[in-house]
Amino acid sequence: MQPQKQIITSWNLHEVASMSVLFPENKDELVECLDFAKKNSLKISIKGGGNSFSDVGMNEGQLLIDLKNFKTLKSFDTENGIIEVGCGVRISELLSIILVKNWNLVGLSGSLNDTIGGMISGNTHGKDSWRNGNFGNNVLSLKILLANGEIREITKNKDELFRGVIAGLGFLGIVFEAKLKLVKIPSYSVEVEYNQIFNMKDLVQKLYTFEEKDFDFSYGVIDPFASGSSLGRGILESARYVEKDISSEQLKKFLIQRSKINYMSPERFWSFFRIFWGYETCKLMNKIRYARIPYKKKEYLPYTKYQYPVESTLPKLNLIYAPKGFIEFQCLFKKENVVEAFNELLSCSKNINREPWICGVKRQIEDEFYLSFSGNGLSITMNFPLKYFSESNAKMYENELLKIILRYDGKVYLSKNAVLPKDDFQEMYPEYKKMIELKKKYDPEYLFLSNATNRLLNN
Repeated sequence: MQPQKQIITSWNLHEVASMSVLFPENKDELVECLDFAKKNSLKISIKGGGNSFSDVGMNEGQLLIDLKNFKTLKSFDTENGIIEVGCGVRISELLSIILVKNWNLVGLSGSLNDTIGGMISGNTHGKDSWRNGNFGNNVLSLKILLANGEIREITKNKDELFRGVIAGLGFLGIVFEAKLKLVKIPSYSVEVEYNQIFNMKDLVQKLYTFEEKDFDFSYGVIDPFASGSSLGRGILESARYVEKDISSEQLKKFLIQRSKINYMSPERFWSFFRIFWGYETCKLMNKIRYARIPYKKKEYLPYTKYQYPVESTLPKLNLIYAPKGFIEFQCLFKKENVVEAFNELLSCSKNINREPWICGVKRQIEDEFYLSFSGNGLSITMNFPLKYFSESNAKMYENELLKIILRYDGKVYLSKNAVLPKDDFQEMYPEYKKMIELKKKYDPEYLFLSNATNRLLNN
């Protein structure tokens, strides 16, 4: 195999690296990639769907192993809901197979292009994480290539590597196959309910009443431009599985990313859209969406439309932030700290008139993985377009946000952030020490190393 030279860009359009890229098609070629890296004194980064907002799949001048060819469906036990897949399988491809059999996965993000390997590496979370936890809770076992060339199957509750590999950012080896336990569902139809959130306290109260209403999913969208007694107002979109007939054509319609938007290529559409979009239009859109909620009734949708309302209809949404890209902070706080922490974060952005364009809220629970973005509390997503900041001002703003997050004992989602310093990371993720111990045992030469793991974990 001969590597291809490529410029790799993160989904947030801000992190860039020139790398040599290899595309193995089976485990033997994967081992060859390892040998190539060692022979040429190269560090290895790993690519799944390429949807990370951080520098997790980058390392300037080094080797990137792209797992897109590992797309085999090894087996599917439709009676017991156990499926074995290659880690290059995209979630859109997998859902088209399992949903029609009344099975699903938990902890899915809003991206159709996530791969199984990428979701394992970042331990993604979703609209159901308050109930079912993150993506790692689907995983029964994994096949991983270690730095010494050994291929090992690691199993839940039986291997020390398991808790390090899931959410491990590719730091400990290359995961190329996974066995997943699916969740039985009555159908792929959901009943969706919409509610207004009046302020921050109302947000917390509503997010902690899901069990009473028997919801399966819920997700809050905050209007970051609201102020005073309305600070934290927004919209809560909740859903539950129901037994209702919706055609498989409707199901699959929202698993396919459109190639055009209004008859235009995504690149052309977003270049035109950017002329009109900015803080004032974003502020107006938030007001309109909030005002419409009392008139929006319950509706029945295919699960895929509820899960992927943007990805399926507005491809390459990240181009709205071109050319400089954006930085995102998704941070998680314990329930008792949420109101004060969220208020301070939003106030910090309002003080400089740089409110986040996207501000989402999820409820989450704890899990066992060392670098997992999990905990019994609420998370808030804040992103800001870099075209409105000088480099120095962006750094000052990032530092202010980090001070608030640390003051309220919060943590930042690693797969969405490329600016978190090592000292702050170590305070947020004290179990990083266990990752270092695993690294010394399984990869003492630090063969697997990206910009992200170098920044956070390289001792």
